[in-house]
Amino acid sequence: MTVFKLNLQPFYALFRDKTGLIPSLGAALLLVGLLINTAQAAPPQQSPSGRPSAARGEALWAENCAPCHGISGRGDGPTAQSPEMANNPPTDLAERATARQRTLTDLFVVTQEGRMDRMMPPWGGRLEADEIWDVVAYAQTLATSASDIAAGEAIYQAECMSCHAADGTGSNVGVPDFTDAAILATQSPQALFDIISQGENEMHAFAERGNTGRALSEEERWQVVDYVRTFSFEPIISEGVILGQVKNATTGQPVGSVEVRLQRWQEETELEPLTTQADADGNFLFTGLDTRSHTFYRSEATYDGVSFPGDFVGFEPGNAQLSLPVNVYETTTSDEAISVERFHFIAFGDQPGFFSILELYQFSNAGDRAYVGTVNEAGLRETVRIALPAGAQDVFLQMGTMGIDFMETDDGLVATSIVAPGVETFDAAFVYLIPYSGSILNLDRSLYYDTASVNGLLLDVGAELKSEALLFSGERTAQGQNFVQYTAQDLKGGEKLSIQLVDLDKIQFTATPDASVGSGSTVMPSTGLKQTFLLGMILVLGAAAVVLGVTYPALQPRLRADDYSGEDNPTRDRQRLLLILARLDQAHETGELNEAVYRRARARRKAELADVLRRMQEQDLGSI
Repeated sequence: MTVFKLNLQPFYALFRDKTGLIPSLGAALLLVGLLINTAQAAPPQQSPSGRPSAARGEALWAENCAPCHGISGRGDGPTAQSPEMANNPPTDLAERATARQRTLTDLFVVTQEGRMDRMMPPWGGRLEADEIWDVVAYAQTLATSASDIAAGEAIYQAECMSCHAADGTGSNVGVPDFTDAAILATQSPQALFDIISQGENEMHAFAERGNTGRALSEEERWQVVDYVRTFSFEPIISEGVILGQVKNATTGQPVGSVEVRLQRWQEETELEPLTTQADADGNFLFTGLDTRSHTFYRSEATYDGVSFPGDFVGFEPGNAQLSLPVNVYETTTSDEAISVERFHFIAFGDQPGFFSILELYQFSNAGDRAYVGTVNEAGLRETVRIALPAGAQDVFLQMGTMGIDFMETDDGLVATSIVAPGVETFDAAFVYLIPYSGSILNLDRSLYYDTASVNGLLLDVGAELKSEALLFSGERTAQGQNFVQYTAQDLKGGEKLSIQLVDLDKIQFTATPDASVGSGSTVMPSTGLKQTFLLGMILVLGAAAVVLGVTYPALQPRLRADDYSGEDNPTRDRQRLLLILARLDQAHETGELNEAVYRRARARRKAELADVLRRMQEQDLGSI
């Protein structure tokens, strides 16, 4: 048998709709189905060979099923937004009433053979049979909860264990073995519920009387069903623990008796934070945490009136304990120890009369105290400052929200976040437009801080860059386009960095009709660069040094001046973050990002997405 391994991501890119924001999956899934069918799907395996693993299934689900069904199985994945699926959405596997009627075998057959009438391709040619059993075992867990399973376990121990044994194998002759996955795969939750309720053979009806003398309620009987099913597969460890210590990294001493807050996100939804009190030695503990891959956490402690967040973390498969220390610092309002470790910029001559500039700043703090800046009249903190060239407009943040994380000033931006001690402990990334007329554009700006490294890239479309500080460092290639690279080292704060783009009248643009802006409008030069390339460049710049020579997928429409807006636009921000998350996933899959960088970056973006969705909800409420 030939096993055909197919990466769906390229098909998502090929079949984007006109907007480019959501994949148009009708043709893509049809093509995928045809390709998989030509690979000769595996013959049916109607019974699992052993106990399926829901933990392994979770990883397979995230890779193969979540794009359509969503991480939680509600049928709300990003590809479910396509027009073709509007009237034929993916099945909501988390809906309990329907899920309780399905057997595991039902799910296996549909997954293996597909349902092209519902635009679901067959997966029998992509996944081995055991992998399909793993993923459907995980899918069946989406219609229950950890609390119901825990309640079911307590009831089972009191009412059922004397006959069925603690491990579900059955302690009496004729009692079914719940660990036999082949048997349980053919029984729907409803069938088990009916047997428990009505009784069978020597077993009495628990709807009337249990072993402890009382009848079990309907909810309790369903909880027993949820727990009994866990005997037939290797479950996900659902109860996790996060522990840590609050430590003053300036003095090296623990900080005791402070409140620690644990922020929680599940997919794009921010949950209510948990709080606990650290003991006298600064130790804290959170228990009963969701360990599934779509849930992540960040601890935070307030010291001397300043909030100090920890890292974003998530549980690794099979690991139910995380160490999440929180470092707090003594503070300073002096910026003497602040420097820019790296300043990257990329200049795109992509529209007549405009340049698009992407910039990334990575700040370091060489001191042992957190830089907290000053508090303005509005009560917002002002910390590191960034100067922009005269004429810069429509600043579009790639990290954070304007007015909350950054504020515009007369000459640029100011951040509101503290800068903790260490190398590259704070980043700022943004894109802006700058208009020009004639053949010269000045990008001069002041440097507020000593800057160790400057790395500039100019899209090679005929213009040239002139600067006394920046030196030509060669040419680079990305997405089939040529860039000219310029670098500088050890620039001093307080000085002006002079940058001039010349020969702008030599740039060759291609007029491309675009229905959204009117026929004959000039949309983009012949380079064909897309906004997702900018997002990919930001990702790479933020994760490491500039990595060119990597081909980035062209997923997004061409940039135009009206794509930028300084106004609060959560819909646009949501689209941007979904694209960044997709790029993150692809970079991780292709090995461009290691696991640690990937998980931190993805958690950070998911937290931003949660905030965007909250803003969208507030706007909807405000319009009622």
